[in-house]
Amino acid sequence: MPNDRKALSLLCMGDILVDMVSTIPSRELVDCSTFRRCPGGSALNTAVVAARMGCPTAFAAIVGADFFGGYLKRFLDAEGVDTSALIVKQGHSTGIAFTSSPGGKPTFDFVRSSPPPESFLAPEDCPERLLERVSALHLGSRFTYQIASASFIQSCLEKAHRMGVLVTYDPNIRPASVEYPEVRHRVLANIASSHIVKLSDDDAARLFPGERAIDTIRRLHDSGPDLVVLTLGSRGAFVSHSAWKTAEPLTVPTPLVSVRDTVGAGDACMGALLAGLNEKGLLSRDSLAKASVEVIIQIVRFSCAAGAAACTAFGSLAGIQSKRKVLRILERSQEG
Repeated sequence: MPNDRKALSLLCMGDILVDMVSTIPSRELVDCSTFRRCPGGSALNTAVVAARMGCPTAFAAIVGADFFGGYLKRFLDAEGVDTSALIVKQGHSTGIAFTSSPGGKPTFDFVRSSPPPESFLAPEDCPERLLERVSALHLGSRFTYQIASASFIQSCLEKAHRMGVLVTYDPNIRPASVEYPEVRHRVLANIASSHIVKLSDDDAARLFPGERAIDTIRRLHDSGPDLVVLTLGSRGAFVSHSAWKTAEPLTVPTPLVSVRDTVGAGDACMGALLAGLNEKGLLSRDSLAKASVEVIIQIVRFSCAAGAAACTAFGSLAGIQSKRKVLRILERSQEG
């Protein structure tokens, strides 16, 4: 790689949209009348958090050639995220999601053009030049399991594996999506093609209804992933590596914080996990297999603290402005 090119560690790929976040998130969406514009999309959130935590990051996706698409690109550029693989599609609208969090669980109502911009992505759009420069490819959310982008995602996965790039995945499954057999099939196929999988307890319940967490984690290891992190909201996370000689997954707590808005907590957890692995030189399958249990647990503790930090302000990224804030939350929880 030429010396004048910026070093990169991570390429994130997936959902990008504008979140219209209710200013009173405890209300049901139907009762909300005022909203705050925020950058959104699971993969965008993950990329920005990873960059804020010190991981050199690029982002690949597609937006419409409209006001919102320009807003999102400008935001990513300001965050220091490489947008050279962000495609702008003429004649199509960037997605919008209206969101609130009644009862502490995010709910969304999406406004998308038909067909969505990502339906125009072809296998040849895979950003190979970026894949050649990074250690890891992260895939996230609806973008990765809808039929419209299936051939593009498959091309990226095949090229990442051929280049020896670590693949990470956060399915972030929408409740209505998993009712379609083809969606579940694509999610499971993406999991099988990944080395690291982070999923929430809601994701697990949608994929494997009624199954115990330990059985879900074993099932995921059997399908392919080495490292599995199953987040449990305020109850922390289970973490397991296929190389560990432990009968059950280990439990990591989440620090207690004053919750204002839970949107983006899982994405913050994922971004911080990737940044923590990068900082420790663990963004490869070989190095990850050799890492001590203690180091992995330390990184997952940090990622859980990042998820907690995201809940302290309105919007998916407002509560997690810096690594210093996450460390303060983590230190206070350990002192307590």
